[in-house]
Amino acid sequence: MPVVPARMTEAWLLLDEGAIRTVAGRPSGRGALGLPSRRDVERIANPKAALAETLLQASELSGRRRSQFSRDFARHRALLLERLDASGPVRELASWRQLVEDTEVALRDQSS
Repeated sequence: MPVVPARMTEAWLLLDEGAIRTVAGRPSGRGALGLPSRRDVERIANPKAALAETLLQASELSGRRRSQFSRDFARHRALLLERLDASGPVRELASWRQLVEDTEVALRDQSS
């Protein structure tokens, strides 16, 4: 039974403005990122595109540097996943709770 929610992963990463700004190389950035609320984050139609755009905005880059930064999306996403606070706001999301439950069931099934 697969337990990795591919679509929701990027949505979860949109909950941590500090991590986004750090990964984007602007931890003290002040520009508005337009992040969704916790209530709305699971309703984003294309969370991967939203995360990519948010990272670009947070980077505050332009021109060639912006294009280079954009090409590194997979690495930036991986860094955000490493920083995901499993005891933070993500715990309130239905998709996260479902992942935890599915993982626990899969682990129980494996040990049986």
